[in-house]
Amino acid sequence: MGQARRAALFALLVVNGKWHKEQPMSESLAEGLTREIKRCTELAAEYDKIPTGVFGALMIRRVIDYAIGASASGDVGAMLRAFSALEECQ
Repeated sequence: MGQARRAALFALLVVNGKWHKEQPMSESLAEGLTREIKRCTELAAEYDKIPTGVFGALMIRRVIDYAIGASASGDVGAMLRAFSALEECQ
């Protein structure tokens, strides 16, 4: 599937509001990814405060690094996978 087709499909999903239950329909993938990166960065800092939370913080930071790389590459598929992985961080 070409990148233009993926972008069009993504735009259709966002317009129909099916991308994420808590995401405003006007938010783009880049904005959502940035929001999730910020949330997970704050979450990793919370894990760092817990004596046994080092492993959790490390795993969250790996997902953040993947998301930043996906965003920098402009690969829509990788960005969607990164967004999904960031959403799973708790």
